Amino acid sequence: MCRIAIYTSLEDESKIKQLYKCFRLGTLYDFVLDRYRRGRRSHNHGWGYAYIYGFQNDMGYSMFKTSLPILSDGMRLAVPRYFDWILMIMHSRLTSGEPIDVVNAHPYSFSRVGRFSMWFVHNGSIDKEKLSKDIGLENFVKDYSDSFILTQWLGMNIKTLDSKDIVEVLYRIIDLGIVKSALNIAAIVLDEMQKKVLGVAVNYVTKESADLYDYYSLHIVEMGSRTMVIASSTIALYLNKFYKYKTKVLDNGTVVILYPTREEIELETLSITK
Repeated sequence: MCRIAIYTSLEDESKIKQLYKCFRLGTLYDFVLDRYRRGRRSHNHGWGYAYIYGFQNDMGYSMFKTSLPILSDGMRLAVPRYFDWILMIMHSRLTSGEPIDVVNAHPYSFSRVGRFSMWFVHNGSIDKEKLSKDIGLENFVKDYSDSFILTQWLGMNIKTLDSKDIVEVLYRIIDLGIVKSALNIAAIVLDEMQKKVLGVAVNYVTKESADLYDYYSLHIVEMGSRTMVIASSTIALYLNKFYKYKTKVLDNGTVVILYPTREEIELETLSITK
């Protein structure tokens, strides 16, 4: 059980600070989780973030992660002071039974030479034993989390960055019958040849976990025409509480593709339910 967010903006860093405040609160006191799991309120098994940004016709990126709780080492979110646009993912972790170390903290990264780089966070659980066999990682399954195995599988199976192809790969995950609770994803993908960037958010909860939909579901948060957030329920509800931003729960099976450019944020909404 984790908290995730994807953020993109053409504005300055002020709204990033608002998001980080609510992300940290959602990590420390997850009142939605507490409603279902009395006494389980903190996502204290690590946290991290990754972002890519454009400035003056160039780009930069950064990634940070740790297996320590969000307040234990004094780390704070560090973002560029100047940018034309930015795309960021965030994650805080609460696991049961999976390894707790820096390797298995999120985000994960994956690169295919000559094609793309990807930074990836996940909330939910999948059958990693079945998935690992498909990509020859069954000998490492005890040492790596299900989210790590999922990152490797997606990286090896994504053929193009066309949105329909991405949705088809995501549907294959569901069709394999390996999603135990949720397949909630936030990812940054960089086309290494064309230097184009896109963000991917996925909201999918299994029928078996439908009673936890209020917890697992992702919300889209209206922060203005030049800033967009898609975040786990707790984070979105904190953004509404403190800053009065309107939130909307995404329908189950929704995939949102974000295309930030210097001029605008393009949005494409698709579905992985057939």
